[in-house]
Amino acid sequence: KKHLEEAFDKLNSCNRLSIDNVFVSDCFLGDVNDSNYSAARRANKAVYRSEPELIREGGSIPIAISFANITRKSVCLLPICGPA
Repeated sequence: KKHLEEAFDKLNSCNRLSIDNVFVSDCFLGDVNDSNYSAARRANKAVYRSEPELIREGGSIPIAISFANITRKSVCLLPICGPA
């Protein structure tokens, strides 16, 4: 919030900035060295003929961390798209 307010102040805008945290979730940090991720990387390479780009995202999918915590199993989020 502080960063956004400071960046907005630098704009010298006549508009107002309002920030509300409507929903907060734990972040999802999958273990990219887990066997599920290894299998997903191999499948991606076989289908798209390229190594996948491993990125941290999924904050909008809070159920992923819940699945991992409840089942105590590895959860792997896979986007459904080809390389750009």
